[in-house]
Amino acid sequence: MNKKGDVSAAQIITIILVIIGFAIVALWFYLVNFGGYTDKDICKLSVLTRATSPGVAQSLVPLKCKAQKICITETSKKDSCKGVNEFAGEEDIVYVNLKGNVEDKREIIESTNADAMYDCWSRMGEGKLDLFGSLEKNLGFGSVTSSCVVCSRVVIDKSVGDDVLYTTDKDGKKVSAIDVKDYMKSQQIPGQSLTYLQALTDKGVNAYSNPAPESPDAENKGEIQVSGTNQLAYVFMQIKSDSVGDVLTNQLYAGGTIAGAVLLSPAKNILAFIGGKFVLIGTAVIAATTASVGTINALEGQKVAGAYCGKFTSSKEKAEEGCSIVQGMMYDAEILNKLCVTKEGEL
Repeated sequence: MNKKGDVSAAQIITIILVIIGFAIVALWFYLVNFGGYTDKDICKLSVLTRATSPGVAQSLVPLKCKAQKICITETSKKDSCKGVNEFAGEEDIVYVNLKGNVEDKREIIESTNADAMYDCWSRMGEGKLDLFGSLEKNLGFGSVTSSCVVCSRVVIDKSVGDDVLYTTDKDGKKVSAIDVKDYMKSQQIPGQSLTYLQALTDKGVNAYSNPAPESPDAENKGEIQVSGTNQLAYVFMQIKSDSVGDVLTNQLYAGGTIAGAVLLSPAKNILAFIGGKFVLIGTAVIAATTASVGTINALEGQKVAGAYCGKFTSSKEKAEEGCSIVQGMMYDAEILNKLCVTKEGEL
């Protein structure tokens, strides 16, 4: 009897049993009633199950992640955030009512957005779990690709007044009063010793760098097309490539800061998947391909990001490398399609 053959047969049987086991788990995810569990709990469970599944079974486990819909409002009316390009006809909306003085209301807006971003990062394993490798290959997208999950969508209702959203600078110019970047840099996550910025990037990162200012005439010249949406989306994206880790790590981190021009303001620079590779392009270029790259809500310019680049935790014998990113961007289908080759979860 061929002993080597016996070992191979045993290994094959083991693999088949493992695949069958995870297929049963996957079927359970599809069919089970998760009553009593929150959407966040279900998402976390599916993320951990996907990440710990063997490569051949990974694509069988669905990511049961549902985008949280957040309405920031100054009223208690249930028709808040129900306008065109908002949450019209949608259910399960979380209402955040602004209370207190103007400064209190501004801080609530900042904390709501900071919490949405950190919650996305936490639910998706802080970017360190290999969630999409086998799925991407099975779908035939090759060795370099991006996969995304929309974690939350945020709308500021029309009831929120300009006195809350705006202020004036020393020259009397009207500017946004909402500073999410500063909030994330200075405020600690409840129950933790780290700031939001440190938790989303690295303990040694202490500031966001400032992106180069957009030309004040750019929009008037037609270089930037303004979309009709006032929704922000917080999106988790994972990129796989033999070289993307080195490339993005060099661009993301420099001298204790995370580079604003790369990820913090997608309305000015976007990491897009074009021609089989990822490229960093400005709005003047992307306007020709997406037709909408700007937004005129109160949080314009305050889109922030967190990132992890390196080896992913995986059940595979050889861990793959790449980058995971969570970033705020306008909720626009064409922009999402440029950023994400594949999308999972429920919007």
